[in-house]
Amino acid sequence: MSMHQDNLPPLQDPAFLEMMELFDEQNYWQRLKAMFAGFRKPRDSREYKFARTELQRQLAPAAAILIPSIGIALLAVFANASVKDERIIETEILEVEDVKELEEIIEKDPIPDDIQPTDIAFTPEIAMDTPVAAPDAPMSPQPQAFDAVLQVKSPVILRNIYGSTRNAGMRGQLIAGGGGNAATEAAVMRALRWLKKNQQKDGSWRSNKNAMTALAVLCFLAHGEKPGTSEEFGETVQRGIEFLLGAQPASGKWPGNYE
Repeated sequence: MSMHQDNLPPLQDPAFLEMMELFDEQNYWQRLKAMFAGFRKPRDSREYKFARTELQRQLAPAAAILIPSIGIALLAVFANASVKDERIIETEILEVEDVKELEEIIEKDPIPDDIQPTDIAFTPEIAMDTPVAAPDAPMSPQPQAFDAVLQVKSPVILRNIYGSTRNAGMRGQLIAGGGGNAATEAAVMRALRWLKKNQQKDGSWRSNKNAMTALAVLCFLAHGEKPGTSEEFGETVQRGIEFLLGAQPASGKWPGNYE
């Protein structure tokens, strides 16, 4: 057997071939394939040791790139976290203005303290040229009856009872004098139209009908809206007054605590 091996050509000698394999340079994919195949071999085998060494060779370039990159990223994060907002203080330089010279103050002579009062002759008696006549008739403690009220047959029509103070001209003067304007007048009109819209069929308003109806009628009357004169709200006011007249007891006193 040994004689047969000695007679083999040098290129077919197993020892020679094994030694030549050490000098063969494999490409990247061949080394990667041999590494995965070596991990499947026993731990004490030559292939396993080769696979572990090859893994270290493969990880070295990746670690050389990843570790510095991670370090640079951490430095950038910490640097941005430590930077605080800079406080910018603006300064303005004012030019000094020339101060005008003040005029010299002229001192007046002081008022003397030893002023003596002057005696003035005064006669309190005053002659009355026109004598005052004494009243012939005794005065009555009761005021005179007010007879300037216009007699109205219907209790609903309130036309010119004490004179018109809520017509268009007078209302404009009152609005201007009280600080009002077109916006406030528009708000009042919206409120009156809302009251008209929410009036019940019997002429009242909901909740406490007597009280709410009286307040609503007062709102219309305060704006100068009266039956027979107001085209938009005259009927609304008349229905409210008729409801109050129908709900009022014969004694004239409303039930409930309205005092």
